[in-house]
Amino acid sequence: MQLDATPHGHPDLLRDRPSRYLLWALVVCLLASPIHEIGHWVGFTLCGVPAAFSFNHTFWLLAWRPCLLGDLGGPIMSLLLVGLGLLLSRFPRWRALGAPLTFFMALTRLVPYLLCLTIPGVRMAVNDEGVEARLVGVPLWTFALLFGVLLSGSLLLTWRRLPQPPRIRALMYAGGLVMYLVLSIYCEAMIADPWLFPRAQARELVMPAN
Repeated sequence: MQLDATPHGHPDLLRDRPSRYLLWALVVCLLASPIHEIGHWVGFTLCGVPAAFSFNHTFWLLAWRPCLLGDLGGPIMSLLLVGLGLLLSRFPRWRALGAPLTFFMALTRLVPYLLCLTIPGVRMAVNDEGVEARLVGVPLWTFALLFGVLLSGSLLLTWRRLPQPPRIRALMYAGGLVMYLVLSIYCEAMIADPWLFPRAQARELVMPAN
């Protein structure tokens, strides 16, 4: 079957091959949190802090040492890949990858913000952006608000680029959020991470100095 061409002469794989989108969504969802942690690992490594990473933690190997670049590395990695997703989603042939890349990498930061606002005991003070704020001496939610505005705008722009009707787009976003909560938060962070990396949380590097 021949796919309908876009005005640029290329098929829109997100519209014409939804299975391609679902495959990329699953892959990106599973990799989103580890990729975020790789960003922390790169930052701490550049600071000279020996580190390793798991699904949900970046942890010290020799000793803990505060490092602003290490703390910022995770959110910056998420933001960079959101930007890459936005770039890819401009092109119909890459939209099936670009849309989930933007969506799930944005969730790596937006979901923790929501948890800090809604769940008792989950505090911004020990979240990435809260630790960064304390290190530089600015109000606790400064970095979270900055990243939150950029990431929310990215989700809105991606929404506008999706070729589906608004009702289908809403279902895609809702389904993606459920997928992220189940696979990334529950399966990876709450089950796989403590099982495969039992000492990671106790050696967390992204933590306040006091």
